[in-house]
Amino acid sequence: MDLLDPLNSVAGGGTNFDTVRLIMLMIGTFFFGALTAAIQRGVKEQGWFGFKKPSRTTQTKEQMQRLEDIANNANDSE
Repeated sequence: MDLLDPLNSVAGGGTNFDTVRLIMLMIGTFFFGALTAAIQRGVKEQGWFGFKKPSRTTQTKEQMQRLEDIANNANDSE
């Protein structure tokens, strides 16, 4: 089982410690990038931290009301 333990293999000279550091750095960079992207998406799409949430449509309220009325009438006729 000692052969499968990464710390013992590094300490025993089986693997270069810089290689292990590089792999851990790459994994850490991936997760840091994913966390950063998630926070940016949350700020942008959900309006976190008081930033204004962008409008999903460019239609006016009257146009949206007409579309909702049409949808409601279609659901009522079924």
